[in-house]
Amino acid sequence: MTKNRKTAACLAILIGGTGAHKFYMGNWKMGSIYLLFGITGIPELIGIYEGITYLRESDEKFQERLII
Repeated sequence: MTKNRKTAACLAILIGGTGAHKFYMGNWKMGSIYLLFGITGIPELIGIYEGITYLRESDEKFQERLII
């Protein structure tokens, strides 16, 4: 299943604290952890970092990250 790298990056940068990008990519376990710890502010920072990482990597490398 293919997912759009730019969509995941936007979700991570804008609402990364909710784990939306992890849910979008099919990683429900990490998405739930982001959601639980969202009140601390740490997932927001990690989400911004991950969003930038998604934008910098190739589509092929991004597709390898997806949980099927």
